[in-house]
Amino acid sequence: MGSEMCIRDRCGVTMERREKVRKIYVAIPMAGKKKQDLKKAIVLFLLRVEFVFGGSPVTRLHADREGGLGALRIDLSREAILVTTTAGNDSKGNAWAEGAILMMTRLARISLGRALAAFKGHERVRIANLLWGHAMAHAGDWLSITQAEEYGKNDPPDMKPSFLGTNDITHFLCDTLYRKGGKVKADRVEPTGLTAQYLHPHHLTAQGSSLMVLGEGFHVEAESTTVRPVFENGKPRYPQTFPLKETTRPPLGESNDFFSWCQCTQCQKY
Repeated sequence: MGSEMCIRDRCGVTMERREKVRKIYVAIPMAGKKKQDLKKAIVLFLLRVEFVFGGSPVTRLHADREGGLGALRIDLSREAILVTTTAGNDSKGNAWAEGAILMMTRLARISLGRALAAFKGHERVRIANLLWGHAMAHAGDWLSITQAEEYGKNDPPDMKPSFLGTNDITHFLCDTLYRKGGKVKADRVEPTGLTAQYLHPHHLTAQGSSLMVLGEGFHVEAESTTVRPVFENGKPRYPQTFPLKETTRPPLGESNDFFSWCQCTQCQKY
């Protein structure tokens, strides 16, 4: 799906200057193509474009003839967003979006190839398929940050500075050190830093990062602390092993090292 923010129409940006206006790249993994899945993705897309990267208010969505998008025409029209589609499932009718997808997929493959150099054969393919959505999200953030650094000074009046900069992202899946929670005084026995694999910035948490914790299983969690990549001989360090299964959640009312249940004092739900 591609978006057209019509910057040049409302701000007088000509075709000759279009390449000097920064572009925003967004990739959001979706669980399916149903209406509710697409609606959630579009909301996250709008939040990321306008509030994270400071894009102009989105006024038009242009995409292939997806049934789920057609079902959202009325909902999007209430938000003053026009939905247009290509003539049939013609990818060439949405050339800007296809070009963006090509750039993100190339960068995602490069990132995965570098991060999974220690794995071979079917194991490499299994992990790559598992991490593909995260790699695409990382690629979109990386490209958007790069564009903001290079062309941010040319922003039209209705664009805002990007909330994320080059210091807010690091290499995909590299080893990082982070601190879980906050303590008044550091424990002299426990390690001051925990190790996890970096995925991408966490857009809904200030100064947050999405990390993948590897142990007997794997799971993704968001940390609102500064993460520091681990380097060896000047190069980022990547995992050498990867668990087969996702970390299991404990039974209701129990806790483990990663998950705990909390009960709402209002509705009494967990």
